[in-house]
Order: sequence, then structure tokens, then C-alpha cells
Amino acid sequence: MSTHKQNESCSCGACDAVERIRNMTQDLLTAGSRPDEVAYALVSVATEMGLAVSEDPLAIYPVLLAAIAQQTVQKMGDNESDVSTYEAGPSAGETIH
Repeated sequence: MSTHKQNESCSCGACDAVERIRNMTQDLLTAGSRPDEVAYALVSVATEMGLAVSEDPLAIYPVLLAAIAQQTVQKMGDNESDVSTYEAGPSAGETIH
């Protein structure tokens, strides 16, 4: 699993794939696709691929979650946000709607 920070000068296969998918995603959004539909499709394809190549179906979840976490931290860093200012989740007994 790749955990390096992606940047414009990197030409590894993972960064190339991310850039190509990022461009395709932007094209879909520009064409009028809803962000939630595009996100669902991207996660679905990533899950499908992981299940197809992994001998252990549960092994794909840490990979997917690590990518989500890495992109979140990177985006928060881009916005000069402090990760510690965000709550980890709802308080005990709190209901999410």
C-alpha cells in the first residue's frame, strides 16, 4: 500500500492512476454527475477490484480506509487546518441523522 504524499512531480504508477482518475472524476462532475453518485461509483469500483485481487476479502477495508484517511489529512493540511480541532465522532448517546 502506497502511503507517500502525492505531488505533481511524482510519476509512480499509483500517482499516475490517481491523476487520471481525478481528471475523469472532474469530467463527470463537469458533465453534471452528482458528487455522491461519483463517490459511490469510485468506492464501488475500488472495492470490486480489491475483492477480485485479494485472497482475504477483509484485507481491502484497511486499504480503502487508509486512502480516505490519507486524503483527508492531506486536504486538511492544504487548508492549514489542525487535525486535533476535529472531533473523532459523535459523543456517547448522540444520534446522527
